[in-house]
Amino acid sequence: MPAQNDPVPIRFEGAPVVESDIGTNPFARAGAFDQLFTDSTAQSYADLVRDIRLAPGGVIIDVRLPPDIGLALRGVGYDVQAHALWVDLNGRRIRVSPSPDPRSARAAFAFILDRRVAAADIRPASNEVAKKFLLSLPPSRTALRVRGHEADLLQELLSLSEVNLHPALADTTVGKALVHSDEIIFDALGDDELLLARESQYRGLAIREVRALRDNDLVNLHANPNSRALKSILSATQTASALRADELALTFPLRYEIFYIPPVGDPQRLETLSQWLGSHDEALKAASSELRELISFAAAAAVFRTALERNLPMELFGLAELAETGITPRFLCRAQNAAVADRCKLPYLRQLVE
Repeated sequence: MPAQNDPVPIRFEGAPVVESDIGTNPFARAGAFDQLFTDSTAQSYADLVRDIRLAPGGVIIDVRLPPDIGLALRGVGYDVQAHALWVDLNGRRIRVSPSPDPRSARAAFAFILDRRVAAADIRPASNEVAKKFLLSLPPSRTALRVRGHEADLLQELLSLSEVNLHPALADTTVGKALVHSDEIIFDALGDDELLLARESQYRGLAIREVRALRDNDLVNLHANPNSRALKSILSATQTASALRADELALTFPLRYEIFYIPPVGDPQRLETLSQWLGSHDEALKAASSELRELISFAAAAAVFRTALERNLPMELFGLAELAETGITPRFLCRAQNAAVADRCKLPYLRQLVE
């Protein structure tokens, strides 16, 4: 059991992720996201990936119902008691599979109303973000608790990854799942010596093969194989459907894209690694509860978006009354080995916020 001042490890079927409890600080949750992804630059996948440096290093959800289903659609709704998403197709009410839980359905509706399709973004914390975080805290607290250690405190902040969630997903259970669905790939690409020594599989991935593909792609791009200047973009952009007697089954093949971001010059896609991940999409979904939650969220987003764009009735009674209990982090610190785990103790930050 961790000591009182140690980070709390949250395990997701494999490598631990250390989630800093400074994440409960409400500083600029929506503001940071709104600055990165505006109404004019984030309404489609194509908009977001036009400049890979500016694209979200995280999750994009840009889906609608297939055209034939959209033409038959007469209305949609959600049954809170049955946890069932449904569509009205030419007068027949049919349950949608997968159906998210009620809180995820409510978050999906709010996400669609906003019209921006960037869901989650994780990037190295910047000097600007670190300083704004410090300025957001009461001066009395910073003066008393970290006097003389301002530089150490700034370095702790810069060692973290900054989490920017769509405002509809901040402090929600599904928002937390989306953050960790993006982290899955970097967990598999990590260099944890224990994981390398003891395991050859991670969430359905052949770890050694994945890492070899990464290294080969980097060599082909004339980049250092040890480079960690990588960006992952996980996207749902296509919807397939199967209509049965009493069920509309929706599936979303995920797009996995890994980019090398050089100090200068254009970002380069790691082609063989990205293709390999895409070809193992079903195995990844089967092994990951976070990816399955992403897919359920995408189903609701596709249904609600199609109904909204066609100005169709939506019966969502009861969703507004639900209380959300999830807390999403503002920063992440990933512990891959002993040295990093020690760094993730974050003594000065913990003194500041506890």
